[in-house]
Amino acid sequence: MTANVSKESTKIERRALRVSVRFNYVLFPLDLREFGRLLVARGYDLPGEMPPDPAVGGPDVQHGGQGQLARKGEFVIDVNTERQFFGVTGGDPQRTLAELEGIAGDLKDSVDFNKAMFYELQARYIVRPKKSPLALVQSWGREAAPVRSASAAFGKPMNLFSVRLTSGIAGPNSPDYFEIWIQPAAASPNRDLGVSVVFRNSKLSEFREFAGSFESMTAKLLQSAQ
Repeated sequence: MTANVSKESTKIERRALRVSVRFNYVLFPLDLREFGRLLVARGYDLPGEMPPDPAVGGPDVQHGGQGQLARKGEFVIDVNTERQFFGVTGGDPQRTLAELEGIAGDLKDSVDFNKAMFYELQARYIVRPKKSPLALVQSWGREAAPVRSASAAFGKPMNLFSVRLTSGIAGPNSPDYFEIWIQPAAASPNRDLGVSVVFRNSKLSEFREFAGSFESMTAKLLQSAQ
């Protein structure tokens, strides 16, 4: 789903957005059949019949799996019981997170959200700045030490093509992490600027606050950088 978000005078077109929650159980109690029935009760459509109870196994055997499970309007639910997460892909970040929290409320009798390891937001955007994205990103790196060093080392003028900024001292393999990746679109570098965002936080209150404001902050960043 695409949507236009206008903040300041910069317009960003939302191409994809997903929020998810990952758990740290020893044995994940989410049963895919029960989860499917819960989603149907919330108005979701399943692509097919849920598999029957397995005939072989212990008395408490559960059904697991991975992939897209259900759809309702703009929302798509995906799940991976082995990696212990489920996610909601949608449009507006606040509505999408509200849907995830609604599902969490329905799961409270079987899944303990105190065992949530982190919440994650992933999103992609296209921006059409006033200036050529290629020229814009090149201007950001004109005085950067790595660009100057590379130009000297290779004997030809080098330029910056993308910017990837991160926050979180432990790096990408951390439950508390943020990155924004800005790069001209390879097929239309003088027109379109691509933006990717990944944000994780172990505290739902902080995650909720960021999810409600990160598009505005991203637009403000791009506006100030032009």
